[in-house]
Amino acid sequence: MPPDDLEKAFAWDLKKKYYFNSQENLLGYKEVAVVEGEEGPEKLYSVFYCENKIALPRLDQLFSLGLEVQALIPGQAALARFASGEAIPDKDILVCDLNEDTVRIVVARQERAVLVRNVALTGTDGVFTDEALGRVAEEVRKTIEFYESQKYARPIGKTVFTGVRCETTRILDFMTAKLSIPVTVPSLEHFISGSLDQADKDLLLSQPGAFALALGAALSADDTLNLVPSEIKSKNRLGKLNHLLSLGLVAFGMLLLAVVGVTTMNLNWTKSHISVLEKEFTKLNENKKVLEAMLTRSRVRRTTLKGDVPMYALLKELSLRTPGTIVIKQLQYNRCDMILT
Repeated sequence: MPPDDLEKAFAWDLKKKYYFNSQENLLGYKEVAVVEGEEGPEKLYSVFYCENKIALPRLDQLFSLGLEVQALIPGQAALARFASGEAIPDKDILVCDLNEDTVRIVVARQERAVLVRNVALTGTDGVFTDEALGRVAEEVRKTIEFYESQKYARPIGKTVFTGVRCETTRILDFMTAKLSIPVTVPSLEHFISGSLDQADKDLLLSQPGAFALALGAALSADDTLNLVPSEIKSKNRLGKLNHLLSLGLVAFGMLLLAVVGVTTMNLNWTKSHISVLEKEFTKLNENKKVLEAMLTRSRVRRTTLKGDVPMYALLKELSLRTPGTIVIKQLQYNRCDMILT
């Protein structure tokens, strides 16, 4: 099914089940897996939507700061993307994100959110007592039991706790005793830049769970799960295209400038080379004339020395060069002494 038709199909189903209005919400989806259905293979999708009245004011605030928005990623999808670093072969990962008074539970499979739950913790006032943590552990167990009973499920191999209320040592001690599967908290050592101040590094390492959501959103690819409005996506694509065209134009200009420079250098070199060749050609012509004169004189000398004087030519030359008042009556040529009388 083409992407546009698929999105319309999702909007139609959401409208029937949740009174979804495509004009008032932002919609995104992502394929999760292929499962066997009654009539053959079926595709399983994760679908997210957000009301415009919640998202657009925040986007406008970012635009007012001069920022460019490339993606709007659902928090649950960002947690699933972050959990992919904890992946276990043939098993899924459960992420439990602890916030002030809400717990988000996400089951992730290869960067994809397969199941999402939001659990409200009333009466905690932002303080996670042992009682509150016990309720969280119970909700995690219920989620695992429900998920593993689904036909498309795989066993949960690990639970990762994140969020601003994730106290590393306390969570590990408490949840390890309550849950039957391994419990971990995020490890951010390989995300830390060497240019960070030591104070910032210490903050990251002391509260790793607070940054998992932001890291997952930053690592998420810009695909169909991007909830940014279509007009912003088009603007971003147009901006990227204009940027690429500008880079291409600059590169073409630099290439053209280089070609013109090389051509000018070649032209100047050719002109100078032609000038040198013309001088050499003139000199060769002069040398040729001298050589021809020398060859002519040499030929006459060789002919004379051989005693083979062209008599008819000699008589013709004498008749042309002798003045009219002079009459030659006798002509003698002594071959032995080479004397002409």
